[in-house]
Amino acid sequence: MVTEEQAARLPWDSFLDSIGDGPDARRMIEGFREIEWPNIKRELGSEAYQWQMPDGLEPHWVSPGKAVYWQAQIVREPVLVTSEDGSQHRELQDIDKGWAPTGGLPANNASVISRYLEKGLRLRPPAVDVEPLRSTVPAEVLQGILEEPAPAEEPKFFCRRHGYKRKGFKTWKTYVIHCNTYREDFEYDPPEEVMERAKTFVYFCFVHNKGFNDPRHAGRHAKSEAGKPRAAGHPTLQQMLQMKTED
Repeated sequence: MVTEEQAARLPWDSFLDSIGDGPDARRMIEGFREIEWPNIKRELGSEAYQWQMPDGLEPHWVSPGKAVYWQAQIVREPVLVTSEDGSQHRELQDIDKGWAPTGGLPANNASVISRYLEKGLRLRPPAVDVEPLRSTVPAEVLQGILEEPAPAEEPKFFCRRHGYKRKGFKTWKTYVIHCNTYREDFEYDPPEEVMERAKTFVYFCFVHNKGFNDPRHAGRHAKSEAGKPRAAGHPTLQQMLQMKTED
């Protein structure tokens, strides 16, 4: 099996016999390599594209202006993950399977090659001295980095009961809504801020994250929910009061 390091140093004609355009392809490519490729390489390094091409780096030509690129093979597979609380669940993750050659693709000018490089394709699998690099960071890219908003808040609560599609929730409120929608028990204890909030009510329903001070309102809520199916049932009016007074 060819290693990534070996593949990075394969000569330009490695795919010529397998997918090249007939016996005359080599002669026509030689003329393209001698006349056109130096100009394309020089233009790739210009201010317009800013790709530094290391010495000796050349596409795998299969015909004049057509070459084989290399593409990263990222495959989504189920992986067993252990959470911080010690529980295990499966989730889909991107697995790096290395690099593989593409079929013959256009490579007849700097614009085309630059576009493929920006999409993540490479002339060789990445290696220390054969990887094309941006000579500088384009101004528009730098401006985009400076204007990039702060990263979004990470989910704090997760539900792992929906196959590989693990659902995450940033707030206890949205987590509670999800569990009630799917009639599922909580996998977490209410956070401290919810416990403190519950102390401000005479009655508190932790199942629905709702508080009541009027016994009539609390009783109406308990009665309306009593007949609905749910894995852990629903607290009665007295249990809602006991939750509050015991805290």
